[in-house]
Amino acid sequence: MNDSTLAQQLAELRRTRYAQVPRLRYVMQSFLPSAKHAEANRVDARTRVLDWARGKWPGLVPPAAYDGKAFEHDQAGLRIAATTNSDGTIWAFRSEHLDSHESRTWVTEALVADLGPTDAFGVRNSCSTLTGESIPTTSPRFLRDFVAHHSLADAGMPVTAASHFIADTDELEKFLSLLMSQDRSLPVIALTQLPQGGDYAIDPAKLARDTQGLAHVFCLPPGITFGLSDRVGKTLSVFHGAVRTYYPGFSLDSDPWRHHLVFPQRIAEWADENGSGAAAFEQFLSKQLHIFSVATPAKVEQLPSYFSIRRALLDKPNKTTDEEIQALRLDLEVARTNEQAWQAQSLDSDAEARAFEEENRSLRAQNITLAYELKELRKTRGIPIPIPEHYSEIPRWIDSYFSDRIFFHSRAVRGLKDAVFEDVRLACESLKLLAEAYWDMRVNHDPDLRQSLSQAWEEGIKTLRLEYNSQSIAPNRLGEFRSTYTIDYRIGQSSQQLLGPHLKYGTTKDDRFCMRIYFLWDDDRQLVVIGSLPAHLETRAT
Repeated sequence: MNDSTLAQQLAELRRTRYAQVPRLRYVMQSFLPSAKHAEANRVDARTRVLDWARGKWPGLVPPAAYDGKAFEHDQAGLRIAATTNSDGTIWAFRSEHLDSHESRTWVTEALVADLGPTDAFGVRNSCSTLTGESIPTTSPRFLRDFVAHHSLADAGMPVTAASHFIADTDELEKFLSLLMSQDRSLPVIALTQLPQGGDYAIDPAKLARDTQGLAHVFCLPPGITFGLSDRVGKTLSVFHGAVRTYYPGFSLDSDPWRHHLVFPQRIAEWADENGSGAAAFEQFLSKQLHIFSVATPAKVEQLPSYFSIRRALLDKPNKTTDEEIQALRLDLEVARTNEQAWQAQSLDSDAEARAFEEENRSLRAQNITLAYELKELRKTRGIPIPIPEHYSEIPRWIDSYFSDRIFFHSRAVRGLKDAVFEDVRLACESLKLLAEAYWDMRVNHDPDLRQSLSQAWEEGIKTLRLEYNSQSIAPNRLGEFRSTYTIDYRIGQSSQQLLGPHLKYGTTKDDRFCMRIYFLWDDDRQLVVIGSLPAHLETRAT
């Protein structure tokens, strides 16, 4: 009987069956509109691509290609081709060549298109290899030319090779508008100044150059970070020298774990296969942004491949036999490319997910250890935990005393701003009960302690005159109020979590005299996630 785990069996299958199968990895992709819309704009872009190809392979790009004509050149280890539609509104380019130093094949694609109201320019780099070696995250030179000369834009924001310094509140408003725009397709990297000296943990100019066309880079001075925290909440903000990546789709309800935050100490201590310190972290961050640009099939499909464009141009009635054969070959090429790419992407994603999970567990363990030592020191010195007098003080209070046990969701932070429940102390004592008795009961699985821990939790509820309910809304009513009773927070494969458990005080519908604290338990991170308080969430009755 085979006692190996499923994961081990899959790893062995990949190692043996796919050992000598070429793996096509998507390295990067950029597909952005231009603020310009003119034939000259498109001709210039096309020329830049052809100049790049001519520089690499002199004499192989025919002069007619500069007039937008289709061409193909095929020889051992090198294929170059361009195609276009009848009216010239779509022009696609593809090159495929062997690496001169490594046993791998590079594929570069470009698209120049007239989309009606705007021009658009696309670039994609891929690499095919028989081994699992690390592949450089590079972009073709003409992407830099597109950024420099063709007024690329993302959600109305110019895409540049330079970082942006936010100097005043007007610029902060523009930054926030970009940050929360649902039209944004590129990540926003926010760098904040270190507390001493005014420098940044990494070089913003270098990061902007290395990720041009793939991300926006912003620099925030301390005064601006306070304004950012006021607008998005502390859990979604960035400050004190930290670096945060805000991915597309960001909102005030976003799960903070999905918008990566890295503190300056972690950057200074960074170590990986590229080296150590800030320079290695900058390389890592640049690589992650390249990977994000091709992270899912949906993202890659936003930029049609050269083969799919050629196939679409052949999709006409009454095709000749040669055209039918060519169309079938192109279909096969697209299918083969996708199979190789997503097989490789799956392997890379598995490895990356395991690495991030291990990193998070390590940092979490450090946080728990430090918090425990701080609690023991307070006990030894007889220092009590103070109770806030105002709702505005609660997020900082949680950060100071319970950050290892409670995660305060951004929706909960916003709920405090509108809070009218009159007993602030009861709300804080209830949160403290969750951080202590409830947390102890959930993390401790010793059967000899289970009864006493459960009793401590129940006695705490009785002392504060609370009620605990495990269900906040009947399942048959959830559909109507799903957005109200769920929060954006990832556990495992699920990105939306139901706020079922809650603590209850009072029965009146007047929010001044009743309180609800809606929460959930994250067993992976061993955190009590506070989703909403102190008001009652909406139902048909309220």
